[in-house]
Amino acid sequence: MPRSSATDAALTRERILRAVVDCASHEGLSHVSTRSIARRVGLSSSGVLGPFDSRESLLHEALDVAVGEFVEQVVTPSLGHRVGRARLDAIAERWTAYLTDCPFPGGCVMTAVSVDLDGQPGELRDRARAAVKHWRAFLVDQFRAAGRSDVHAVDDAVALIGIAMAMNQEVQLVGESDAALERGRRMMRSIIERDRTGSPNERRLTT
Repeated sequence: MPRSSATDAALTRERILRAVVDCASHEGLSHVSTRSIARRVGLSSSGVLGPFDSRESLLHEALDVAVGEFVEQVVTPSLGHRVGRARLDAIAERWTAYLTDCPFPGGCVMTAVSVDLDGQPGELRDRARAAVKHWRAFLVDQFRAAGRSDVHAVDDAVALIGIAMAMNQEVQLVGESDAALERGRRMMRSIIERDRTGSPNERRLTT
């Protein structure tokens, strides 16, 4: 039986969004043009924008797709593990695997977007910033559940994010996926396993 027009429209919409996210993994979102997307999906520029009303709406939805893919591959599987250390271990395992076997051709979209948008005020930057802050807050909560103080929980969450961004560079720019995976996992585990009980002087500094 022939597909319904609604099904065709939904599939076309999905193809457009995927093409935008794939381009954004290489270029960042602000550099994605409707003309390049039109060539990728075999539509006119107006055909690309039609389902989304505007280029801005298209880019916003593409960012949501990238975040959703990360959540599906990294966050959701980790939620089956006990909160705290076990969950942090699962996050590190899934996160590093995601970076070295990324579903997007140019690597982690949020890394590309962070570099692309960090100096460009506007609604798209605000949306990316909110996504990054939400992820950081989630990591902070996991470190707190593992017994970290508030200060150390934030420090260690930011450290994991920094390792992930460096890993993405090692994989995409340097081209050392296997070494990056081994190094990234080792470094993340060292953060997760770190003894944060500290000396009396250190505890005074963080209270």
